[in-house]
Amino acid sequence: MGKKGFICFLLIAPFVDRAGNRVTNNTDLAKWALDRSGLHRRGIGGPETSLRTVRNEFIDFLKHFGAAYTGFSYDRALELKEICKYGTYATGIVLRNREYFVPTLEPKEYQTEEFFEILTEALTSTHKKLLEEIPNWANEYRFEEEKKLMEKRRRLQEKINKIDQRILQFREYKKCICYNGELLRESIIEILRDGFDLKIDDTDEFREDFKIIDNKGEP
Repeated sequence: MGKKGFICFLLIAPFVDRAGNRVTNNTDLAKWALDRSGLHRRGIGGPETSLRTVRNEFIDFLKHFGAAYTGFSYDRALELKEICKYGTYATGIVLRNREYFVPTLEPKEYQTEEFFEILTEALTSTHKKLLEEIPNWANEYRFEEEKKLMEKRRRLQEKINKIDQRILQFREYKKCICYNGELLRESIIEILRDGFDLKIDDTDEFREDFKIIDNKGEP
């Protein structure tokens, strides 16, 4: 394949790992490539066509032809990108940025040209992006300035979250301008509790009554 080449395995049927008393888990290239990577696979029935797309480059292909019989689980340390999922299982994957495993229906004869056109576009678009990405182990390294900037971003995000919460409070307060009855009552209670930090007893017999109380629960 070379450093920039890739190979694509089309998963058009369930894996058969045993035939009677005979183990058949290494009878084709796809099984060998998966097994040497330490991936665990299991049948999920199928063909399951309700796949969740992870890589957007495959949206069109999976919409027309996506169907899975097999789910994969794997060690997070493995150099793997998910193409699509079914439930918690990865059903389409890219290993080492060059081995593509794509779950698909086998195209009918009249679909062949469209099938390979859409697939080729998805593969080449994805592969071009993966060649430009840096590996996970390299991305984990942090420059000193990068660490400071990430911490600064974290603190700023916390401030933004607090501001957003405060803005939402004001939106709630505005309810007392346009509501009446029980909704108005609840809005005023919320303003007194959150805006003025007052203790409120709203358990009176009449629905629209409430009392401001002290720390001892007295009005």
